[in-house]
Amino acid sequence: MGIDFLHKTGKQHTKAWSDEFLRGSEDLFAPSFASIRRSFLASLLEEGALKEGDPVIVRHCNDRVLVLRDIYPLAEIEKPSLDLLETLNACCGVLSGFVEEVIDCAGAVSVRIGGEE
Repeated sequence: MGIDFLHKTGKQHTKAWSDEFLRGSEDLFAPSFASIRRSFLASLLEEGALKEGDPVIVRHCNDRVLVLRDIYPLAEIEKPSLDLLETLNACCGVLSGFVEEVIDCAGAVSVRIGGEE
């Protein structure tokens, strides 16, 4: 009587994925991180190599965060912030940016991570 009673009086239930789970499964393995748009100060390794507006790549290599143009390291972010390191780790160690300002007297550049606006 117990099982028969449950089958007769219970609501019908069909197992299926809800639309919310289907939408979530499309990017299940995509990296999820907040895109940061900030500027960082980098020390020049080679004077006069970068100018304002140059597109650059910021790369986490070993224990250093380097600023590269093409494949050449031209500057280094000596004390990277935690959010920069976390974003670099989420992006396989590579971010794009551009040179926002060149500070000749200090031998440094301001590098903006994210799109040029």
